[in-house]
Formats: sequence, structure tokens, C-alpha cells
Amino acid sequence: MTTATLTNMAKKQALRQRLQLLRLSDLLLICGFNTVCALLNSLTTTNHLAGDLAVLLLHWREYALLYNSLTFSMLGLYLWLMEPQTASVSGRRLLYLVFGTYLLAFVLCAGVFDWYQRDKIAEGLLYMLNFMVSASWLLLLAFYLKQRVISPRLQALTAAVDATTAARDRLEAELHLLQAQLEPHFFFNTLANLHNLIDLDPEKAKLLLEQLTAYLRDSIPQFRQTFIPLQAELGIIERYLQIQQIRFAGRFQYQLDIDAECRHVAVLPMALLSLVENAIKHGLEKTSGTGLLTLRACREQQQLVL
Repeated sequence: MTTATLTNMAKKQALRQRLQLLRLSDLLLICGFNTVCALLNSLTTTNHLAGDLAVLLLHWREYALLYNSLTFSMLGLYLWLMEPQTASVSGRRLLYLVFGTYLLAFVLCAGVFDWYQRDKIAEGLLYMLNFMVSASWLLLLAFYLKQRVISPRLQALTAAVDATTAARDRLEAELHLLQAQLEPHFFFNTLANLHNLIDLDPEKAKLLLEQLTAYLRDSIPQFRQTFIPLQAELGIIERYLQIQQIRFAGRFQYQLDIDAECRHVAVLPMALLSLVENAIKHGLEKTSGTGLLTLRACREQQQLVL
């Protein structure tokens, strides 16, 4: 497709979006409101002029034509000024629209009814008051159209927030379940290893007990938090890896490659520790030689990559 074709398609799509804001019931309501206003103004004018039914019908037709012309011209201007991306009008353009409505009402009123040449000022003020009411009706109509657009978006946003909250709660529940599964498994293996080392290597058993105590001191307060800094999670992981190194008798080494700007990023407690535990359980534990566990953290496009 050429650029011109794509531009025309975009314009048609934008026009279609604007026209979809108005239903047939809306147009009928506008015409009905204008007709009632025209009838009331006709009755007022006929009463001042002491006219008969023919005069009433004449003024009613003129008022109805004026009211509908004014309303739909301003409504068309509103839809034309509308931003296709947001389906709304900025505050400045809306202000121009309101002032333009009052100015057009004044010009049409003066040109059609010639009220400014009358001796009675009250009649002229009454004419202007009627058209001010009409202009206010246009303003309310404009806000109604904006509300027609905003309400579905607000409902969609609320639904998205609820879905995000539910997903977060589900992930937190899964994380708590993971914590409940990881800690007993880790403690059982560590205590079993400690039991064996007490007889075989008391010094190493003492070191293991010190590392386990430090691990518990660092990890238990952090597990009660919703989010913790990555630096705190890394401290827990280092304690964990030092315990596992004693358990595996030097069968693996580890290294941490963490960018400085990532150390203060908030993460879920044990989210990274569970990955390390799985790497040892399903990787290093099954190797016969010496293994290497590398943990890297960096930022890519405003996201934390581990």
C-alpha cells in the first residue's frame, strides 16, 4: 500500500470512530430538546407580540431551525476538533468551542430576530438567555460524549488493575509455597550433613553451624517482606552457597557478576534463591567433577535481567 492510501484509511477510521460516539437515540434526543426549546421561545415571543397561531408556528419554525443549526454545527465542530487517538477534545479547544457557540448565538439572534432594535431591553436579555441555555446544552453534550469514551476505558483500566492484583496475589501465594518447600528440604540436608561432620570433622561442623546461623539471621527477617533489595537477596544467596560448598566438599565454585546499578532494585524474597537451589539440585549435584555456578544481573531496556 502507498502512503496516501494508508493516510486515507487512517482518516476514514478516525471519522468512523468519531461518528460511533453518536447513536440514533442521541440525535433524536438532541432534536427533541431543541424542538421543546424552540416551542418555549415561540410561546414567549408570541406572548410579547400578542400574535396568533400563525405567528406562533412561524416563530417555532424559525427557532427550531436556528436551534438545530446551531447545535449540529457546533457538534460537528466538536467532532472535527476531536483527537483521533484519544477521542476527546483538549481543554483549550473546548474553551474555543464554548466561546464560539456564544458568539454564533449572538450573531444569529441579532440577524434573525433583530432584537437589538427593540425598545425593551428585557426582551433582548430574554433572547440572549435562551441562547445561553442552548450553548450550555451544547457544553453538556460535549462532556457527555467525553464520558461515553472515558467510561469504557475506565472500566477496562479497573478490570486490568483487578487482574494484575489477582495475578500478584497468586504469585505471592506460589512464592510462599515455594518458601515452605525449599526451607525444610534445605534444613534437612544441612542438619544431616552437620550430624555427620560432628564426628568426622568437628572444625568443619563448627564452620557449617556458624554459616547456618548467619543464614537464618539474614534470611528470616527478609522472608517476611513483600519486596527486598537485590543486595539483601544476594547476601542470603552467598550464605546459602557457602553452606552448600561445605556440604559438597568443594565440588563447585561460584561467582557473582552484578552491575552496581542493579543492587538496589526491589525483588521478591527467595525468587532468585530458588533458581540457585534448582541449579545446584538439578545441575551441580549430578556432576562428577568440579562445577561453576555464575550469577549475573544487569539492566536491559529498563528491566532487570538475571
